[in-house]
Amino acid sequence: MDTSEKIEILEALWPEIIPHQKRGSVIIVNTELNLKNVAATVAEDDQVQVKKWIEAEKIGKPKNSQIETWQFNPDQKFLIVIVQPFVLIQVLSN
Repeated sequence: MDTSEKIEILEALWPEIIPHQKRGSVIIVNTELNLKNVAATVAEDDQVQVKKWIEAEKIGKPKNSQIETWQFNPDQKFLIVIVQPFVLIQVLSN
């Protein structure tokens, strides 16, 4: 079975993500990328592709400026996928 078939994408608001952010487990995924494909790549431990995305700044830890923006906009919606130990998030347009 393809890994991507097992991946569940959920919606969440910023306050629901904060505990994961405090643990340092949140990874933001650029909206140019398909969240399910990124999650499958991470789950399959494809370090070469993950490194390419990090170097291209397509995925990474949220910047302080992003976190501050979300703190002031608690209604911001995200798509999320849990790939232990990470929580991959992607900003949804309001």
